[in-house]
Amino acid sequence: MRSRSKIFLLIATLAFPGLVYLFLRTFGVNHYNIPLLYSDGIPLEGCENKSIPHKVLFPDSLRNQDKTGTIIYFPAYFSLDAKRQLARIRSEFPMINLMGIATVDSLQNSNDEYLVLTESELSDMINCQLVLGENKPLREVPRNKIVLIDKNLIIRGYYDAQDLEDMDRLSIELEILIKNSLNKNE
Repeated sequence: MRSRSKIFLLIATLAFPGLVYLFLRTFGVNHYNIPLLYSDGIPLEGCENKSIPHKVLFPDSLRNQDKTGTIIYFPAYFSLDAKRQLARIRSEFPMINLMGIATVDSLQNSNDEYLVLTESELSDMINCQLVLGENKPLREVPRNKIVLIDKNLIIRGYYDAQDLEDMDRLSIELEILIKNSLNKNE
């Protein structure tokens, strides 16, 4: 009698994890999502863009609805390592729009689209549109900074282009953004 109870206990111990695995494979849905930043609006005073959730305002000519999202960067404030990381992301994700923001003085030759701004427009862009200072206004553009914006013009994340972990996180979040975009289109 004792050996039967041991055999039953052994079978139950081995079968339980297998049944849990089968249950989760059959009925479980594994979805990841990237948070929406500033879903309650932006925390800065003096900004005219008070949409909730906060949406980045671009000229209509720069909105690329065929793309899943947009990566915003400031080429004049990029190091060589940051440019290499951005080139890696560009090659991995051709379906992402890459947009550089520059002033007339800092404009560089590139295959990317550029939004050319005056100094005051650049200040408004980094503080009121992209909210790079988060809770405090910035006087100058942060170096090696990348902003991810989804198709609905909502900020999804900030990344340091020189930090390999940040760029890997950007790569993973782009995959999630693309997968979520494809699922919504089906």
